[in-house]
Amino acid sequence: MLSPNEQKCFHRLRAAFPDHVVLAQVSLSQLLGVKKGQGNNYQSILNRFRQLTADFVVCNKDFSIAAVFELDDSSHDKPKQQNSDARKSAALTAAGIPLHRLNGARIPNESELRQLQTDGVASQNV
Repeated sequence: MLSPNEQKCFHRLRAAFPDHVVLAQVSLSQLLGVKKGQGNNYQSILNRFRQLTADFVVCNKDFSIAAVFELDDSSHDKPKQQNSDARKSAALTAAGIPLHRLNGARIPNESELRQLQTDGVASQNV
């Protein structure tokens, strides 16, 4: 289900946030809601969320969202992926969900991951 690099990141997130629940590969449609009263674009907007996936979601014990962590590798240099990343970032930012982008070539250690969340640094490439 997860690549070796994603597994490494998952285990580091679990170690960094032992009092939280760490989920992998979560559809943004599970994280974000669209109000039905927002015009005729409801289904179109919802479908766009279904196509996007968060690599890792760190939740509080009550499953409220603490932050999303994205593991970016060289595939994120491609225009199609950059478009997807931009849409994901915009949607999460609009929802007030902290987003942390991690460099897949150098996954931060547990201390660095905790510091990111403590500092509230959004959309930072580490």
